[in-house]
Amino acid sequence: MILNPDIVIERGVDIHTLFDLPEIENCTQIYDNFLSFLKENHVPFEHNRIFEKPVGPWPTPMWQLVLKGPNFYSDLGKAASWLSLNRGEFSVMIHPNTSDGLLDHTERTLWLGKSYKLKLEIFS
Repeated sequence: MILNPDIVIERGVDIHTLFDLPEIENCTQIYDNFLSFLKENHVPFEHNRIFEKPVGPWPTPMWQLVLKGPNFYSDLGKAASWLSLNRGEFSVMIHPNTSDGLLDHTERTLWLGKSYKLKLEIFS
C-alpha cells in the first residue's frame, strides 16, 4: 500500500538527539545552535525540550522537537541537512507522527549516526 504523507503524517515530524548525561553540555550547545538556525530560517517548531533522563522508549537522555507547519517538507530538509553537518558525535533519530507510534519508532525512522535500540514495549 502506498501511503500519502500529506494524509498519514498527522502531527509533524519528531527530531530526537540522544546523549549520555556527562555529554549534556556539548549536546545542549548543539541544541541551542540548532534552534538558532531554525529561527533564523523561519522554520516553525514546537515541543522543544531537553530530557536529562530516559523517557518513553528512549534508552538515554535526549532532546527533541517537532517540525510542523505548512512547509515542513522543505523545513525537514533544512533541519536534516544542518544536523547531518553539525550533530557532532551524537545520534539523531527523525520520524513522522502518524497514528502508529510503533511503526513511527521502528520502520519509519531516519538515523544520523549510530542507531539505538528503543524500549518498544511502551507501544503495547
